[in-house]
Amino acid sequence: MGGRVRRVAIIGVLAAAGVIVALAGPTTAGAQEDQRKVDVDLAYQCARPTDRTWAVTLHVTATFPTSGKTGEPVQPTDVALALSVPPEVLADLSAAGAVTATSTVKLDTSIVQDKTAASATWGASGDQPVPLVADGPTVFTGTATPEPVTVNAAGDLSFTAAGLTATLTGWTADGTATEPPSTDLTCVPDGDAALAVVRMSDVDAPTPEVPEPGIKVGSQAAAPSAQGLADVPKECHKLPAPKDDHGNDVPGFQSYCAKLTGFTNVNKLNASALQPAGLINISAGSFARNCDGVTGKFCSWNAVLPNNPEPPPAGSPPPPDPQPNDPRYPKAPASFFIFGAIPTTGTMQLKQLDTGSVYIWFQGTTAGEVTARLRLSVQLLEAYVNGTKVKLGRNCMTETPIDAVLKATPATYSITNGGVLTGTVTIPPFSGCGETEDLDPLLTGLISGPNNYVKMTQGKVCSLGNGVNCPPVAPTPQR
Repeated sequence: MGGRVRRVAIIGVLAAAGVIVALAGPTTAGAQEDQRKVDVDLAYQCARPTDRTWAVTLHVTATFPTSGKTGEPVQPTDVALALSVPPEVLADLSAAGAVTATSTVKLDTSIVQDKTAASATWGASGDQPVPLVADGPTVFTGTATPEPVTVNAAGDLSFTAAGLTATLTGWTADGTATEPPSTDLTCVPDGDAALAVVRMSDVDAPTPEVPEPGIKVGSQAAAPSAQGLADVPKECHKLPAPKDDHGNDVPGFQSYCAKLTGFTNVNKLNASALQPAGLINISAGSFARNCDGVTGKFCSWNAVLPNNPEPPPAGSPPPPDPQPNDPRYPKAPASFFIFGAIPTTGTMQLKQLDTGSVYIWFQGTTAGEVTARLRLSVQLLEAYVNGTKVKLGRNCMTETPIDAVLKATPATYSITNGGVLTGTVTIPPFSGCGETEDLDPLLTGLISGPNNYVKMTQGKVCSLGNGVNCPPVAPTPQR
């Protein structure tokens, strides 16, 4: 990063530290000020569709109370966002004839108290066209009205800037919109992004009951992300960042886990099998060049690997802490009719053979493409035909990997919010099946073949960094 970016990050750190020190230290006349002004520059790295990454600066001003009481709302006021954008980011708008632009900026904020966390979005629109600057950054400003935040317990309540999105719309000299009409940015913090800390204390006459910890944002009965760090499942583990074309770690990754479930059709059996919800670990990236071998584009590059250790047999002692990233998905039972008449039940298990990748290319705020690539094997664990157990053996599985390619769009799927991915897979022949006789030809003839439809549903992620949305909730599988 250049000196400017480093200076911006340092300014953010010093400003946030100043707020904390002011809250903790004594003031003149033995009293604290009731409010504290926040005035910070925050560094961000942003990506534009099919383009490189850019450094931008977000200037945040706001007024926070220095302290508050449990059960009473904390209301940030006088909030203004000023986004400084270099001319290169606006090149497409300028080339289309834009001389001014308007803006819509949305800043996600993380709100944390001890082991409880929630999130809120501050939106600021600049409806007045701003002249584009050719030899320096264009600054887009707007005011925001954050929702009040209420907590149930005493302790420091911190506010931190998180993700940032912006839509910049170009206008020609005669007041018409350009074509393309807008440039969209998706940004992540580049350095410290602390905003303020508010010291919360109990009410003057506390009730005998101790309230449960929790953070309420706005009028919500309870913030859906108000969960504890202690609720992060121990099966959630950090994944290493993927490597770029030169063998270097792709920067800017965040660690999450989520639940994944879905359906797979088996064409030859005219049947569908449900994959029960299992936990997957996610290393979510910022933006990288040559994502998925596509040159000249930037995309979000994300790594995925399951971690579903099997429970111990009944009556056995508790197992030690699970090892990171057991690559198996939960066992999946299924029922169907062989040849349309013979009732059959079975259990299979998917195993991911290496770390999978999810690539997301953006075109505007909703258009684009999502591609997930996974290499899997299928093991048949047991089968009963017309009530009689089939002796499959311990190594009945597909003889070659399944190369699964699933698709979505940014409108229907995102790494953090989840969604639906679909595709078709070819089930390879089976090998190693049968204890007393060779069942490979039979199972291959019954099951293996192309064009088996897959529809997987991922739930919202649980953040390993701050406990937001933890533990992850299993989504309802979509058919």
